[in-house]
Amino acid sequence: MSDLDEVSFSPALWKRPFLSHWLPLILWMGVIFYLSDQDKDQTVQTSGFVLWLLSYLPLDPEWLTNPAFKVFVRKSAHMTEYFVLYLWAFRLLNWYQPFQIAWSGAAFLSIAYAMTDEFHQTFVPGRGASIRDVGVDSLGVCLGMIIIWVFLRPSQAKIT
Repeated sequence: MSDLDEVSFSPALWKRPFLSHWLPLILWMGVIFYLSDQDKDQTVQTSGFVLWLLSYLPLDPEWLTNPAFKVFVRKSAHMTEYFVLYLWAFRLLNWYQPFQIAWSGAAFLSIAYAMTDEFHQTFVPGRGASIRDVGVDSLGVCLGMIIIWVFLRPSQAKIT
């Protein structure tokens, strides 16, 4: 076995990418899974907590009770979850692949996860699948793609 083979199979070589690149993505996917595994009553509680946090912002109190605002907050949460998922997925894939492959591959992975997440919700009491939610999740992914493209041009592709 050559010196090069020993280096490529070294556990120390794999420890850093796993802890710094794989683990955040896996944990974030777990957070999304946990949140989508909540039944209807639990999601109402979570939404109530978020609205309580928002009540500390200088907003008109009537907004917090407006049903349209509540829908906006829930959909914004969807977008944010998948925006962050895209960023973690891009960071991981860009460790191993060129920019363009990582950029598009992370989008594919994130949107595929959004679809499986909606399917998962069909098994949760009081929840259901919604193609509209996949669309909202995809908007978060698109936002992540735009931000990566603007701030991390393909020529500057490697992020650590």
